[in-house]
Amino acid sequence: MISLYIHIPFCVKKCGYCDFISFEYEKNQLRHYLDDLKKEIAYYGNRIKTSVHTVFIGGGTPSLLTGEEMHEIMASLNEHFDMSKCVEISMESNPGTLTLRQLKDYKLSGINRISMGVQTLNDDTLKSLDRIHDVKAVYDSVRLIEEAGFDNYNMDLMFGLPGQTIEMLKATVEKMVKLNPTHISAYSLKFEEGTAFYKKLESGELKETDDDLDRDMYHLIEKILLSHGYIQYEISNFSKKGYECKHNLVYWEKEDYLGLGLGAHSYLDKKRFYNVSKLETYHAAIEAQDHAVKESIVIDESEDLFEYIMLGLRLNKGLNISVLNKRYNTDFKTRYSQEIKKLIDQSLIEWSGDVLKLTSIGRDLSNQVFLQFLN
Repeated sequence: MISLYIHIPFCVKKCGYCDFISFEYEKNQLRHYLDDLKKEIAYYGNRIKTSVHTVFIGGGTPSLLTGEEMHEIMASLNEHFDMSKCVEISMESNPGTLTLRQLKDYKLSGINRISMGVQTLNDDTLKSLDRIHDVKAVYDSVRLIEEAGFDNYNMDLMFGLPGQTIEMLKATVEKMVKLNPTHISAYSLKFEEGTAFYKKLESGELKETDDDLDRDMYHLIEKILLSHGYIQYEISNFSKKGYECKHNLVYWEKEDYLGLGLGAHSYLDKKRFYNVSKLETYHAAIEAQDHAVKESIVIDESEDLFEYIMLGLRLNKGLNISVLNKRYNTDFKTRYSQEIKKLIDQSLIEWSGDVLKLTSIGRDLSNQVFLQFLN
């Protein structure tokens, strides 16, 4: 089976911290882009003869699409891929861009999970993040999502934001759990090179959150969410029982996925390939060859193994060593005996049967743990 990621790069406004391929657009650009996207879907659908496990429509802001436009994408997927075994079709959205009519149309087209970029429930902080919505728009969007019949939706939560105190974060998380989403993704703000926020960091206009405060914020989120029945199944992700994001599990368990659209990345048959990242170049490539791959790389087995270890350890269920040994024809305990002993002595990892897991301290120092397995 394979999973599909579909990129919609258009936004009402580019957020200052965002380093994804996204930009403000004109309506005719979206029309041409959807036509190109359908050609790319047809190209791969005619070549990949396997069923689809999950679909994730990300961006940008996919909720800028009308119901009819989303139906076009879904109809193309159903025409060219075997969607009969697809268990989850997610789409990203921004509060303030959703209407009841849209949501009902999305649901009719096959979308069964909504992911909403909330980030914070503080109006002043939302303004500082260059978000286009306010707190009221979040509450309105939740009401519409539920009225449209969606029973599975995620809220993105950011912490370590400019001017954010731990009390402000606590208020946001407590308000968020009262809305009772089935899933919450919690991420610390990163100043990515090339973003407007990074320039402000360099000029001194913004400052990074102190590491100790960042960890205190993370642990506060853990504590509140766990006390309200959320299960932490990955370092940054929490869900109600049975509502883990099945698409993201594909990434963390290093299964095959195909990326479609501008700048989309794929991992297929131990090859990594990615599309061009400029709109004009994407259109020209699709016109010429029905796909837009810029580069394809065969992944070295040792690199592939490292990625498998790193991604598997991000999951709270841990890394199944028997599965790893069979997949890579290796003996993990022998190959990494010194690293394992060192990390256990430091209380960063622990064994549970045939499974290797990060400890609570290990999750705080996860990058340090991962580097031990990098040859």
